[in-house]
Amino acid sequence: MKIKQEELERVLKKQKILFAMWSASSKNEAPYQNYYLPLKNIFGKTILFDPRKERFSRGSEKMNQMFSSLIKKEMPDYIFLIVGRDELTIQTMAEIKKISPKIKVIAFVGDDDTEFETLKRYQALFVDCNFIAQPNYVAEYKKEGIKNVFPTISINTDIFKPIKTKKIYDVTFIGQPSKPRLDIVRFLLDKKVNLKIFGRGWENYPEFRDVYLGSPDSEKFVKIVNQSKINLAFSKNRYGKLHFKGRIFEFAACKSFSLVDFFSGYLKFFKNNEEIVMFKNNEELLKKIAYYLKNETAREKIAEKSYTKAIKNHNISQEYQKLFGKMLENENVFSSKLIKSNKKMKMIKKEEVKNFDYVKKITEGFDYICFSSNDSENMEYLEYLRSRAMDVTKKQISICDYYFFDKLLGNLLLVDMLKSFNELNLEEFERLIIPEQIAVSREYLLENYHDFENLLKRRKNKFFRRDIMSFISIPLVKTTKIGKLNYPVFSNVFQKIFLFTVYSMIKQKNLKVIFYVFRLLAIKNVGTFTAKFFFSSLFKSENWNKLRM
Repeated sequence: MKIKQEELERVLKKQKILFAMWSASSKNEAPYQNYYLPLKNIFGKTILFDPRKERFSRGSEKMNQMFSSLIKKEMPDYIFLIVGRDELTIQTMAEIKKISPKIKVIAFVGDDDTEFETLKRYQALFVDCNFIAQPNYVAEYKKEGIKNVFPTISINTDIFKPIKTKKIYDVTFIGQPSKPRLDIVRFLLDKKVNLKIFGRGWENYPEFRDVYLGSPDSEKFVKIVNQSKINLAFSKNRYGKLHFKGRIFEFAACKSFSLVDFFSGYLKFFKNNEEIVMFKNNEELLKKIAYYLKNETAREKIAEKSYTKAIKNHNISQEYQKLFGKMLENENVFSSKLIKSNKKMKMIKKEEVKNFDYVKKITEGFDYICFSSNDSENMEYLEYLRSRAMDVTKKQISICDYYFFDKLLGNLLLVDMLKSFNELNLEEFERLIIPEQIAVSREYLLENYHDFENLLKRRKNKFFRRDIMSFISIPLVKTTKIGKLNYPVFSNVFQKIFLFTVYSMIKQKNLKVIFYVFRLLAIKNVGTFTAKFFFSSLFKSENWNKLRM
């Protein structure tokens, strides 16, 4: 039954929402400006929780505990957040439902272009609504039976708006550096384009010091956009893949002209060369910059049309009304559901892998095989997600991330297996493998049993191939044992959980940090590794800045 607008507004004014996006309390950041402020106008009560701030202040474990306590105290009707890997995890989502099944969890999803395959398709199962910023991925979710998706293609038009100011910049780019962006910026500067760049990270490139003008807050961002004759929007992610960028709506809402990487997804919202102007390569970009710098009337005509479209169709407050209306009208659709597998998983102990005939016998009648040992602890949903991964990807092996932990100190390292596979050679990758994180189809295991034996014995093998592997970028296993780590080789493939703990203890002036560090440095195979990373981090100002949050 469709809810009338007046009734919807009345209902929401009586309800509470807990807003818990990363950097939620930073008033000049996008989560607060674009998402929190409009929600504050819609709901009777909005509660703010900043997982980033609390994580650096108190550590991941205490931050998650604080979040659960706040939910129990406030009992909100809705929670708006980003599901993380180590913070506000799938286990946290399950905990929310234990507190109250009536609470509706809305997860903002911004990076499907890089994370759908290994992360977001799994996290989506644990929330009531997936609020996705890559609208072209709606079909991908629905293909896997995930129907509780709502695409967001809007911005806060109270923040992003035209202002009266002079056009003092010819061409600007606002954003962080990445390889595709670096290539274009270098090309344009080499061609003597009068380009100015803004955003975090460019200060690390001395070659740009003459054109880099700092990292703007939201207010300054809007001013720069309005002051620019041409705003550049680069649509390639860090891997060079084209994807949807909400920035085109921000430029449009400021009634400012932009040049954008050609991406067919934009054509659903703007008419090419009438409401948006795109380029397919560097040479075309260069020509269009030259043309539109000389043709102010053409620029302003397109900017006016894009502004009209953005204001009419892409206002976040109007989009929220549609979102909550749909959620109230379709409660069965917008609810978390773990889609069942009809395949059977057999868990066997590592010690049971004695010989081929024995393994064949004990796994008869099962589709998938996984492993356990006394050195590890399986986390909730491990077996389910490994089965799910092989069901939806049709791959022969699924492999999840894992924690290295200490019984006294807790989680210390989060091992990123996809990054390890992409950045390390196969021998180095296999040094990080623990059997407990692997699930494999029975058919593939039996066909490649000799290679699997060699894998367990750390011998040369051909068990892993990218085309048969599905990665789950969620830590679902904890282990107390890990091989010796070479710092230069392995430092980039770990998330250093211990560092957040040390920072939080220093901030709280907790003297237990002394015991923590000494214990950390004494752990076999890890002490030297963590020491090198820890002491190198001491001299990085950005890490100490976290203590001042």
